[in-house]
Amino acid sequence: IRVEIPVLLPAAAPVVITYRAAFADAIEPGQVVPNQATLDYASAPNLGRDLGDDAEASVRGEFGLALTKEIIGTSLPETGSGYFDPALPDLAAGETVTYRVTATLSEGTQRLVITDTLPPGLVAEQVRVASVGTGISAGAPVIIIDGSRITVDFGTVVNTGDNTAGDQIAIEVVARLNATQPAGAVLVNNAEAAVTAPTDPSAPGGTLI
Repeated sequence: IRVEIPVLLPAAAPVVITYRAAFADAIEPGQVVPNQATLDYASAPNLGRDLGDDAEASVRGEFGLALTKEIIGTSLPETGSGYFDPALPDLAAGETVTYRVTATLSEGTQRLVITDTLPPGLVAEQVRVASVGTGISAGAPVIIIDGSRITVDFGTVVNTGDNTAGDQIAIEVVARLNATQPAGAVLVNNAEAAVTAPTDPSAPGGTLI
């Protein structure tokens, strides 16, 4: 943005320039973007003295992250949920349960890793990507199952800065109940998501969990 004023008298009103800018899609969590303004002027009438000044105002990429998890189905509908706690689905030995884990992302460029830690008694059968928001560009994730811990690494994800809803990536985990758990045992399944700046995850605000 450049503004030129041919003549500005000492008695003239101050010059105020107001403009609006938006982050590009390449902005990362915690990234600091400096904005430098410069002023150049010369004295009248013969431009005898060249003078100037400058000012800087920085902004930081602030990202948010939300994670939800729900049970979307079990393999034996007849098992129901009425044996112990009606609010919790019941599972029989050998039955599978499907969890959906949904991460809601900020717009910009970030690395996304979702982890799901199964409790004792549940064995991972399948991990799949359920959905990717229309404004999100992400490659096929790297899925690692290490015992009870499932890691889904999407690598660098670019979420288009269009200020629209639906900025979500969802995975589904299918797990099978083995026969080692006593009747009535409550199995708690914990999941978490981490977003980091691809180029500088150690920067303030560069990692969110």
